Amino acid sequence: MGAERILVVDDEARVLDSIQFFLAREGYDVDKASCGTDAIALVQEKRFDLILLDVSMPGMDGFEVMDHVFEIDPDLFVIMVTGYATVESAVRALKQGAYDYLKKPFEYADLIKTVKNALSQKRLILENRTVSARLEVSERQYRYMVNNSPDLIYTLDANGCFSFVNSEFEKVLGYSQAEMFGRPFQVIVHPGDLKACECGAIAGTRESEEGGILQIRLKKAVTKPGNNDFYSGFISVELKATAMYFPDDDANEEVFIGTYGVARDMTERINLQEQLHQAQKMEAIGTLAGGIAHDFNNILMGIQGYASLVRTTLDPATPEYRKLGCVDDYVNSGSDMTRQLLGFAQKSDHELCLININYILKMSAKMFGRTKKSIVIRQNLQKDLWSSEVDEGQIKQVLLNLYVNAWQAMPGGGHIYIKTENVNVAKSKFGELGLPRPGRYVRASVTDSGIGMDKEIMEKIFDPFFTTKEMGGGPGWDLPRPTVSSRATAVLSGC
Repeated sequence: MGAERILVVDDEARVLDSIQFFLAREGYDVDKASCGTDAIALVQEKRFDLILLDVSMPGMDGFEVMDHVFEIDPDLFVIMVTGYATVESAVRALKQGAYDYLKKPFEYADLIKTVKNALSQKRLILENRTVSARLEVSERQYRYMVNNSPDLIYTLDANGCFSFVNSEFEKVLGYSQAEMFGRPFQVIVHPGDLKACECGAIAGTRESEEGGILQIRLKKAVTKPGNNDFYSGFISVELKATAMYFPDDDANEEVFIGTYGVARDMTERINLQEQLHQAQKMEAIGTLAGGIAHDFNNILMGIQGYASLVRTTLDPATPEYRKLGCVDDYVNSGSDMTRQLLGFAQKSDHELCLININYILKMSAKMFGRTKKSIVIRQNLQKDLWSSEVDEGQIKQVLLNLYVNAWQAMPGGGHIYIKTENVNVAKSKFGELGLPRPGRYVRASVTDSGIGMDKEIMEKIFDPFFTTKEMGGGPGWDLPRPTVSSRATAVLSGC
C-alpha cells in the first residue's frame, strides 16, 4: 500500500509550501493547488485521500470547490482552513460535509494531528464498508443455501418459539415464515411425539447442548377434508437440533440463546419401507399358502374318494345320493381355491378363458341357495350377455365370499340380488371407472339387504387381509350397526 495522498488548496504560496513540507516529512504524498479550478482539475485526474481546503480564495471559494469535489469523489475527506473563522462558516462547512475546520494561524502539530485523525477515520470507514459488503455477500449466500435446501431449517429462541424458518416450511408443511414466527415448536408436532421432543435442544431449554437424531411427525397446515390417509395430515421427519450459545463478556460465560434445527422429510422413504415390508409379508404368506393348499388338496382328494365310494352303494334315486353330489360340488370348489392358492404362491399367470358370466352366477347361486334356506337370491341376468375373458376359479371365489358376507350381514334372513348387463364405456368415462380403455364391458352386480358398511370401512375394503371380524370370524367385514345396504359391482372385459 502506497503513501496516502493529500491535496493542499490555498491562494498563498508560502502557506502551500510550508504545509507541503510538514506533511511530506510525515510520509504523505502531497499535491498543491493555488485556486479552486486547479484543485478540481487535479481531483478529476488523480485520487486523493484528503483535501486541505482554504475557504477564502479568489474566483471560487472553498465551499463551491467542496461541492464540486464531492460530485467527483463522494468518499473524499475535506478539512476546511481559514483565517476569518466564524461560527456560521464552521457550521456551514460541517453541514456541507467537511470532516473538520481549522483556523489560521495554527500549530503544525495540531495540523498533523487533525490530518492523522481524519485519515484514520477514513480508513476505519472503508474497512467497515468492506466488512459490511462481505457480510452482506455472506448473508446472501447463507439465505440462498438455507432457502434452497430441501430440508426444513429453523431456529428457536430461548423460550422454544420459532425465530426463523426457511421457505421449505411453506412448500412442505404449508406454513409461511410470518405465520411461524413466535409460535412454539410443539404446535406443529404430532401429539404422540411430544414426549420425544422434551429433550433440551429440541424444546428450547438448556438441559443439553446437542440433541440426537429423532424421528418424529410434523403437522401440516391444511388437511384435505374427508381424507383418511395419514400422510395427508402429517409428515415423518428425521430431526437434528443443536443448542446455540452467545458469549456474555460481563458474566464471563456463555448464555443460551436458542436452538438450531434441521428436519429432513422421510415420509416417502418410510412409505416405501412399509410397502417393502408388506411385499415381504405377502411373499411369506404366499409360501405358507402354497404349503397349506398342497396339504388341503390331499384332504379334498380323500373326501371326494370316500364320497364316491359311498355313492356306489346307494340308489341314484335316493335323497342321500343327491346330497353326496353336493359334496362333490363343494370339493370341486375347494379344489379351485387350492389351485388359486398354489398359483398365488408360485406367482403364476391366471388361467383366463372366454365364458358367459351368467353361467357362473347361476351355478354359484344354486349351490349357495341349497345351504342357506333363509336367504332368497333374486336374479336379473341379461339374456344376450357378451362373453368375458375371466379366471373362472377367481370369479367363483369372489361370488362365494360375497354370498357369505351377505349371509352374515343378514342373520335373520334377507335377499341377495344378482344382476348382469352389457355396457358400452365411452372415452370420457373409462378413466373414472378405473378401466384400461373404452369399449364393450359386462357389468355384474351383487346387492343384499343386510346392514351394510359405513364410509370409513368402505375406503379400506381393498386393503390386503383387511377385516372387521375377530380371529376366526371368517372373511370380509361385519358392522355392529345398520347403515346402507351392501353392494359389490364388477366390470369385466367383454369380447
